[in-house]
Amino acid sequence: TYLFAPETLPPVSSTVEPNWTWYLESLNEKQKEAVRKAVASNGIFLLQGPPGTGKTQVIAETVAHLVKRGKKVLISSETHKAIDNVFERLPKIAEIVPVRLIPSSNDKKKDNEYDPGKLVDNFYSNIASTMSRFINIGTSRRTKKNSMRGTKL
Repeated sequence: TYLFAPETLPPVSSTVEPNWTWYLESLNEKQKEAVRKAVASNGIFLLQGPPGTGKTQVIAETVAHLVKRGKKVLISSETHKAIDNVFERLPKIAEIVPVRLIPSSNDKKKDNEYDPGKLVDNFYSNIASTMSRFINIGTSRRTKKNSMRGTKL
């Protein structure tokens, strides 16, 4: 039984927005389609697949797009390791501020990278990563443009 009638849900569109930015370059077309559908869904989206198919990457990319749209995201799982995997793959952008209130391992001496006390450090680290990415994109575009100028058709 379901808590709702799935057949009453509206169809989910996976159309591409004109300025869609992919934060994880390793996504394949099926994963990108899953991200588009997850972002377009209204409240619930089921992502399933066998191990090794990139579900964690789809979750991380989806989180980035939802956060960029001003949404807040709660990541939960039955294992600490699954949450760690998502946190490790989250794009380093200023809008994503991962916080973990409970340490991920039984080793209490291990430092919690996403402890609330490290919010400011993580925020500045994400800003630095974003700026570095934009600088690299600009540099590669200029290099490509300069190499095109030297090419005669």
